[in-house]
Amino acid sequence: KYLDTIRIANVIRLIPIVLIILLIHILFLDINVSLKATILSLTLVFLLGAFCYASNNLIDKGLDKKNKTSRLKNPYAEEIITNKEITTLTILLGMSFLIITYIFAKELFILNIFYISNTLLYTKYFKKMPFIDLLSHAIGMLAFLIIPTLLLGTPIRIVILLGGILVCISNFSTIDGNQLL
Repeated sequence: KYLDTIRIANVIRLIPIVLIILLIHILFLDINVSLKATILSLTLVFLLGAFCYASNNLIDKGLDKKNKTSRLKNPYAEEIITNKEITTLTILLGMSFLIITYIFAKELFILNIFYISNTLLYTKYFKKMPFIDLLSHAIGMLAFLIIPTLLLGTPIRIVILLGGILVCISNFSTIDGNQLL
């Protein structure tokens, strides 16, 4: 039930983003990739993704209850888990993300506070405003690219280029209307 709360299948789909970034560094940028940076990148992307989905489920319970498709994706809306459980899970994920960042990647700490804030504001307010929704979603998607690239010491121009590509890809829809990423 907790894995459904963090939408584990969606979180796992974020892992190839990190792996592609690592491959780009190894094959094209000739940047050595350390095991520590790899594990830290995967951990932070996993925790941020899990936090995003858990907080969305927590905040959107009322809306998800009214929509059958959304309700089935949200164990909290289905009342499979309690308010205390989802609140605790969301806080633990967010705090773990920030604590690990602070201990192992202080240079990303302020940026990661921004990503956590963006996630909460997106879920509560931004997704109701079309342009702000798009901007906030793009910032959120960039997080999954920027975290590993900055941990690997990538030049900022490469981060911006890769970020632009990822944002473009993330906003294309498949035939059935589901996002690619």
